[in-house]
Amino acid sequence: MERNIHAFLLVGLNSRRRRRMANRILIYPLGNSDILFNKNYIERENFRKVTEAIYNELSNLKYEIFSDKTLHYNGLKYKVDSEERALLFPIFTSVIKSIKNYIKEMKFYFIYTDQKNIEENKQDTLYLYEIVKKFLTKRGIEPEKVKGFPITHNPTDLSILYNTISNFRLEREDEFKNANDIFIILGPGTPQMTTNLILNFMDFRNARFYYISRYKEGLKPIDFPYKVISKEIKDSVLRLIDDFNYTAANLLYKKLPDEERKEIKLIESLHHRTNFDFERAYNSFIDYYNRCVDRESVIEDLKDTLEKLKDKDEKELKKELYYEFVLRIRSERYLEAVAMIFRFVEEILMTTVEKEFNVKITSKDDFEDFKKIFKENKDLREYFSNEKRKINWENKAPTRITYVKLLRYLKNREGVKDKNLIEKVLSFYERYDNEESAILDLRNSTPFAHGFEGVSREKLEKAYKSPEIIAEEFKEIMEALGIKVESYNSDKFPFVLINNYLKERIKKN
Repeated sequence: MERNIHAFLLVGLNSRRRRRMANRILIYPLGNSDILFNKNYIERENFRKVTEAIYNELSNLKYEIFSDKTLHYNGLKYKVDSEERALLFPIFTSVIKSIKNYIKEMKFYFIYTDQKNIEENKQDTLYLYEIVKKFLTKRGIEPEKVKGFPITHNPTDLSILYNTISNFRLEREDEFKNANDIFIILGPGTPQMTTNLILNFMDFRNARFYYISRYKEGLKPIDFPYKVISKEIKDSVLRLIDDFNYTAANLLYKKLPDEERKEIKLIESLHHRTNFDFERAYNSFIDYYNRCVDRESVIEDLKDTLEKLKDKDEKELKKELYYEFVLRIRSERYLEAVAMIFRFVEEILMTTVEKEFNVKITSKDDFEDFKKIFKENKDLREYFSNEKRKINWENKAPTRITYVKLLRYLKNREGVKDKNLIEKVLSFYERYDNEESAILDLRNSTPFAHGFEGVSREKLEKAYKSPEIIAEEFKEIMEALGIKVESYNSDKFPFVLINNYLKERIKKN
């Protein structure tokens, strides 16, 4: 039995943890059954009074560790005058035996009662804690590694107790989270204490729950808290994925045990991708890809897409801008969507200018290719010089206004490549980005521009049309440029395909 417990305690400890000095914590709620005085349990109604007397005796007398040969319990013995007295710790003895390989690296937290109401504190375990502390320090445990936490109210009041144990956890949150393992002993103390320890620690990935009884020797590992919290976490992650909220899904999914989060690198990749961090998105994905045994087509397609995004493939970047915009529409992140409209409009205008003038607009060579448009076209220079709003094309980077004026110039000229395209793009611009556009006013009132206003579906519809119609118009203009994309509600929308794959894998795990 003891060998089996030791094996269980090692579960989840990887080789990296074993190589460094371990940091383990034991949380133990003390109860009246935790001590025998001369092989007898102490009467509950006198528990505090008797244990206080024992503690005072120990504080003034010599005592030593001993093991009872009949009961096989460990404890302390001492003499008062010529009378020998023995203290045994029947339940805690089983715990000590089970963790003996780790006891030197363990920090102990004992939860004890110390109620202020003298009518209710007769069973309090304050002095039992002090006695157990003497027992452990006599065994060689450093005193600073044995800590107590008092319950100063009725330990059977479930609601108050929840807040108390929650405070116990929150005050030591960093310490608990950084521990290799937290061994939580259930059984001693009140049933309400057991319930609240589970509720407060079930979301700690390093928590290990064990049940122990005064009637049976040995610790019994229990895993139902993990099963409950794992299901809750997975259900929440699935909902977040449905909402394309990969950032929150990524943070929540990490709370699962290692063996249950096989898709972590894929979710992490999507988190980076929706933040336009394509280098990190690709690196996280490749880690996942290399671990895949059966690579479905959606994974192969995703690899191809992320490679192109990482390498700044222009066509793929334009598609991504559209998909990311639609993703925000679908997840009702309208503030971000409105901010993205104007980047999208700029990209459409620039792409059309590049296509019609057969140039590549880039800042790498100080926009030299763009400037050639003017240098080699006297008629164009005269057109721009006659405009009321002058544009300094020689010394400044091109703007949306520059692109619009170039397209308006072409619209009235013979021999242009695609007059129909130019008209579509200019019409698109007029609807979304001219000075009289209600959507422009809406954007300018938000924190992404000059104000503090939010954006709702109703505001978007009032300024123009429904988000779904806007998404469809974006698709139409993309395809007018020869870039095929999936529509707003298509089953083949790339993020929907990825989500379906992800959800299926998470459910299987």
